Amino acid sequence: MNILGRCTTNVPVLNYLFSTILVNMKLMKVDCLVCGKPTSATHMGMDACRACTVFYKRNHRKRDKLKCGYGKRVCMDDTRSNVFNCRKCRIARFEMVMRSGGIDTSPSSSPPLLLENNNNNNNNDNNNNRSAKALSSFRRTSELTLRGIEIDPADASDEQYELIPSSYRLMNEGMKVLVVGLFEFASSTFAEFRTLQNAEKWLLIRNYHRCFFCMDAALRSLRRFGKRFDNLYGSYTTKISLDTIDDFFADCPDPSTVPAAAKAFRSRWHANVPKLRALIRKVNPTDDEFLAIIGLAFWSFEGLQTSDNLEELGVRYRAEFTTALSDHYRATIGVEKGAIRIGVLLCMQQLFKIAEMELKSDYEIYHIMGAFDDETLTFTVQ
Repeated sequence: MNILGRCTTNVPVLNYLFSTILVNMKLMKVDCLVCGKPTSATHMGMDACRACTVFYKRNHRKRDKLKCGYGKRVCMDDTRSNVFNCRKCRIARFEMVMRSGGIDTSPSSSPPLLLENNNNNNNNDNNNNRSAKALSSFRRTSELTLRGIEIDPADASDEQYELIPSSYRLMNEGMKVLVVGLFEFASSTFAEFRTLQNAEKWLLIRNYHRCFFCMDAALRSLRRFGKRFDNLYGSYTTKISLDTIDDFFADCPDPSTVPAAAKAFRSRWHANVPKLRALIRKVNPTDDEFLAIIGLAFWSFEGLQTSDNLEELGVRYRAEFTTALSDHYRATIGVEKGAIRIGVLLCMQQLFKIAEMELKSDYEIYHIMGAFDDETLTFTVQ
């Protein structure tokens, strides 16, 4: 179901979508489709254990030289025992599983790009821009709907709506909407995301959602409030300022923690906001550059325990995003200036990632204080 292509005005539907994602994205073991043994990670875009995947990569080129150990080619149907003892049928079963899942194993298969400078790929470029705009419209419309504000779908792309002061509850609702939207955004933007095991989809979204929010909110703050903005987005349709921090925590799980939590928030504000404000103002990325940055961020998961397949996808996507930027700059500002610009964008991405990690530590502190609890989505989804 494409939830970004239309604007929902049904609050129960939003809650249902989110609860469904949580249920479906539980980290659970599944049986390898090749050998039947339990595995908690996907490889090559399907539920295959590491042992079978490594075996296939090392031996598939020998398939024509191998013979079935039982002579009848029936051992590939027994996933519990015989398949491990017959190399010929183990390879055949692996390839049968790949074909049944519709996985493209050709060397020339390549992921689509968020940013393309090739005129022959204008349709992909337009589709990806539409996906990003659809995500924004979904977040805006859904947040307003949760507050009881109806909006005409024709006005869903209009940014000229009144921002209200953010609060713990509004932030939590906004994060719920963002997580739901990011699953659909990733599915519509990255074709191979749809082939991943549920646990790995959830891993990517958990690693990405807060970094995406920070970069998106900073750029939108610059564009809405100007170079001297003193407000930040608390969610897509709410704002936070130094004057409203106490009010932000007023509806938190334990109101007695408001003074301590607000003090910690102000400390982080003074430490980070001026730097990030100056950074985003100086870089001031274009829409195409921002699409490339969020694409790089999505496929950047250093330090996480991931499958070989996911690692390979990450390397491929990051390389192609960088190449697409290089091609774009070569045709516009030249190779030398383009290389400098890419360096600036990558540095900005890393600085936002650092800020996001510090924010994660702050959430741990709020949780210890009692300002956040186990129902606080932005704390639990990490």
